[in-house]
Amino acid sequence: VLAPTDDPDNDFYTRKRQSFLGEWLTLGGKTVSVNNFSDEYTNTISDLLELDASNARRTRLQAVLGQNVVFTQRRRQDIDFIFLIAQPAAARQIIPSLAYLFAGDIPVYASQDLYSGVPRPVEDRDLNGVLFPESPWLLGRIESNLSKAKNLFPATTAQNLRLQAFGIDAFRLVSRLPVLEASSEYSLSGTSGQLRLGPEHNVIRELEWATITDGVIQPIER
Repeated sequence: VLAPTDDPDNDFYTRKRQSFLGEWLTLGGKTVSVNNFSDEYTNTISDLLELDASNARRTRLQAVLGQNVVFTQRRRQDIDFIFLIAQPAAARQIIPSLAYLFAGDIPVYASQDLYSGVPRPVEDRDLNGVLFPESPWLLGRIESNLSKAKNLFPATTAQNLRLQAFGIDAFRLVSRLPVLEASSEYSLSGTSGQLRLGPEHNVIRELEWATITDGVIQPIER
């Protein structure tokens, strides 16, 4: 798990990290490393991958042999995937850094913070292959309504677009609550995701999976 270091007065990323860890452990998953980054991405990733331990092994081997040895750093091998919480600018540096530090073959799953909401094919090529959840609104699943909303309420960030979807779904849910209350099998295909009522009458939202291909967001069909 790789996440930003929170500011003292804001635990936004800590709550996201703890939410993932709580669910992952409940499902029987195992976490081998949890690291926080600020600006030193390379150092944090090296620590995550235990590359320093690889350097230490070389040093010990050279001491035993009494000569220099041909050496390629080797990362730890017990990581099945990396869960990344990062804003777009940081993610565009972290993903290439993983490849540079011998971890380009590890699948990366990310929070939806990773996507800016605005098509940036050149910049987002660095995010190619990352898997993350996103709302149908930003995936263009509801194109007619999306174009109308963009004309009425111009938005240039993912956060604004997601708030638009939230508002639309809040309006639609009011009239559909009796139906959703009738059975947990009923759900609403909303602009912010697939919506249903939980056991405590809280709204549970299921997002769609997406990835970046050639710098462009693409939905992943199930």
